[in-house]
Amino acid sequence: MSFAKLIVIQPGHSAREFEIVGDLLTIGRALDNTIALDGDTNVSRYHAEITRRGNSFWVSDLGSSNGTTVNDEPIDFECELQNGDLISTGGSTIIEFHLSETPWRRRREEPRREPLPEVEPPPFSPTPPQSNDAVAEEPLAAPTPPPGRPQLGLVLAGVGGGLLLTALVGVFIYSKLSPKCHPTARIVNPQSGATIREPVPVRVEVTDPECIDRLIYELNGQRIASAGVSPYEIILNPQTFPELRAGNHILSVTVEDFDGNRIVQSETVLLAFNQNSKESPSESAGNSSNNNEVATASLSDSDVKDMVTKLAKRINPKSDYVFDPDFLQQVRARIGQYVSSGFTDRAAAFRDVINEQFVTEHGLPLPLAYVTAMSRSRFIIVKNASGTSVPGNADTPQGLWQVPPSLAQDYVGRCGPSETLSDPDQKCSAIAASSYMKRLVVGIFKGDFVYAISAFGMSPGEAARLQDQMQSDRRDFWKVIKSAPQRDRVVSFFAAGIVGENPKEFNLLQDKPLTNLY
Repeated sequence: MSFAKLIVIQPGHSAREFEIVGDLLTIGRALDNTIALDGDTNVSRYHAEITRRGNSFWVSDLGSSNGTTVNDEPIDFECELQNGDLISTGGSTIIEFHLSETPWRRRREEPRREPLPEVEPPPFSPTPPQSNDAVAEEPLAAPTPPPGRPQLGLVLAGVGGGLLLTALVGVFIYSKLSPKCHPTARIVNPQSGATIREPVPVRVEVTDPECIDRLIYELNGQRIASAGVSPYEIILNPQTFPELRAGNHILSVTVEDFDGNRIVQSETVLLAFNQNSKESPSESAGNSSNNNEVATASLSDSDVKDMVTKLAKRINPKSDYVFDPDFLQQVRARIGQYVSSGFTDRAAAFRDVINEQFVTEHGLPLPLAYVTAMSRSRFIIVKNASGTSVPGNADTPQGLWQVPPSLAQDYVGRCGPSETLSDPDQKCSAIAASSYMKRLVVGIFKGDFVYAISAFGMSPGEAARLQDQMQSDRRDFWKVIKSAPQRDRVVSFFAAGIVGENPKEFNLLQDKPLTNLY
């Protein structure tokens, strides 16, 4: 069996040594990496990883901004490491790779054999020895320490006591200053993709409610209401926002604690407003949404399963997922949220930038790119009342793929100096989304795209921990994925994909399958 260690040489730091003791070691600027290079601005937050495969070790680049090289040769995806290889992350930090047939720890623990000290012979004395009768035996005296120098045991005891006292004081201070809880809130009603035609209640699930002073609700980044009493429910009335008649809009929630700290929640809800609920009989008869509902209701469970299976095979021909009946029913119930005409023309406007970034740059399956955008934005860039793109804050998802800027910041360095995630051409958004998607699909879930979709919106560290907790046989993903937000992402993905690939089945006669854009 081979054993490996790394020697990290980071500018401005002392050399560090890491032994690879597991099957995965991560490298990046974020502090939750195995090797955290937090002072190196050339390194991405999650830059690269080293995996053990039997007796070999492989380094993979995770879609970093400045790339990874081995012996000055750039790697596109992964490279097998040899003893003595030099890995460079971002062109600044150097990592030496070393192999051994014995554990490095054992080498360090082997005692050193010091040479025996030379003993000088006693000085020659010309005085003849006396007889035994003339010499009185005296007991040997115990050695005494040199004057003015304290005994070693007392020194160690004093140092140990001081360290113990310092540790106790530190624990006490930390217990007083550290937060006791981490309140969160997630919108559970209405669900993302819903069309609001009349007043609806907004309901949330919260954790640590004892730490919540109030919840602040925002629409497209603008505060619309707050609630300070559990269950923190408000009523969302489309008549209150006459300027938001058309298009999609983002509903978000912020938690405020009793100290005035505000925590913006990353989970948001995408809504469409329709205030023309009162229609004449002739309008109602020609309303395509009624026909859409009929078409959706006419689908059998077998039809839904066939469409879901076909979509999964189109993304990954080797996929062999088990589709749970409950999952298929939820997909069927969600389909109506995506039955809206015009999505083909909207998607076609971004065809070149999607194909270039997702395929040419990262080699990802195109259905994954298009269906993810369909499920998260329906190819609509959110705009405010003045007609400009909504910039949002650090945690407001933006662009076709609704990637939070806090997650996209590692990849937007490839964009132009004035480009943003919400630009009309969506080039910067495609750069960030494709890099982030590759990180999930290839770097973390090793091609298992359903789990990558379930984790879309999570940080790479959170996604990696999710991957570590999963069982080896996970074809029946509905039994593996238990989190409601993760399940919701997968259901929305397949519901949007079914509509996007089969528009004629839902009376969308002006639209064509998204496959035509591949």
